[in-house]
Amino acid sequence: MNLLWEAGLVAGAFDADDLFRPDLRIFQMSTKELFDKLKVIVGEKATNPSTTSSPDSPTQIGSTGDQTSSPFVSAAEADSDASSEPRRMSLGPTGAAMQQARS
Repeated sequence: MNLLWEAGLVAGAFDADDLFRPDLRIFQMSTKELFDKLKVIVGEKATNPSTTSSPDSPTQIGSTGDQTSSPFVSAAEADSDASSEPRRMSLGPTGAAMQQARS
């Protein structure tokens, strides 16, 4: 406690609302900084300013049915790098074929 007192910090009661009150500017700034850092790693899809959604417009619904407003292309989107047909694994003979093979 003496080290805190010498540093000018006084232990005591405080109003938690003053310490933990969420500020919209802080959320916006931290989100923008995180996006800027991720943009370097992941990349950014080029957007047309006339087609971008404004904050007042509703969120878009992607091909998978989920709501999204991300500027990144989903792997499930038709124009993404994913192949048009998913690879399927063969499951082997059906139950009926297995029963016929046993008899």
